Amino acid sequence: MAGDWLVTIESMEPGDRVFVLDSWLRSQRDSPIYDWVPNGVYYPRIADRIEQLLATSTVLVARPTSHVSEDGSKDIAGWICGERDPLAPPAPACAIPMVHWLYTKQPYRAPELHVALTLLRALGWADGMPICCTSWNEACEAVAPGTLIFLPSRLGARRTSVNPKAA
Repeated sequence: MAGDWLVTIESMEPGDRVFVLDSWLRSQRDSPIYDWVPNGVYYPRIADRIEQLLATSTVLVARPTSHVSEDGSKDIAGWICGERDPLAPPAPACAIPMVHWLYTKQPYRAPELHVALTLLRALGWADGMPICCTSWNEACEAVAPGTLIFLPSRLGARRTSVNPKAA
């Protein structure tokens, strides 16, 4: 059952936006960095920030290859929002993506499904490379333990490079 063949990776379509925004807001709400923020402040402020990131970043969705609804709509197994290092060479092994958020639906979180790893690789990450992220939760760290670099100060700033030698 293991392998990347279980999902196809596509750019986010307009019909995916509501699910991506809602799942991001709800899953990030559990992040320790926001647990002290009242809901009345968290939801409108973070929704605005997420909307800006969705408009300016790469958003990829993983769609299960085995599940298309009768009406032709396609399910989402997970998604990633981030940026590829613009100074990285074209080879994925050299790319260090900046991940703003990574989400996988509960049924697709089993390690043998590799949905989150497939999304990271589609953004340009390669095994053995660090994962730079602007937001964090335990699920994000569990994808590739020991490789996460938490850089909240990079949120919203267009980066010129995330070269580990320059950081």
